[in-house]
Amino acid sequence: MLLTRVLFRFDSVQHYTQSLNDLLAALRPGLLARRALYFEAEAQIFAEVLSAGRKSGEFSFDDEHTVAHALLQATNGLLPYSLSTTELGEREDVEKRASDVANLMLRGVLNRKNL
Repeated sequence: MLLTRVLFRFDSVQHYTQSLNDLLAALRPGLLARRALYFEAEAQIFAEVLSAGRKSGEFSFDDEHTVAHALLQATNGLLPYSLSTTELGEREDVEKRASDVANLMLRGVLNRKNL
């Protein structure tokens, strides 16, 4: 899910020649408010998956909403609006970085009894 979160956005903007920050400067206040709503909706989906993982015994953590927000924050720096066109780089590079972050974060919620 974390990998798809980053790569879906990457794929939808990779053809832009300017950074999204430059393109959307005038729209920024409204976009930030809307983005917060999207992030909250994403966090709710992640929280549901985390909760199911905890119920099945795969995951161990205290609060699914806190963990969901932490997972999203860990990948926010890889989302296209945070990067210039140069920083976006190649899809394979972004995929590798997102995968590394996702693996690291998910290891933190795995139930140690199952390792």
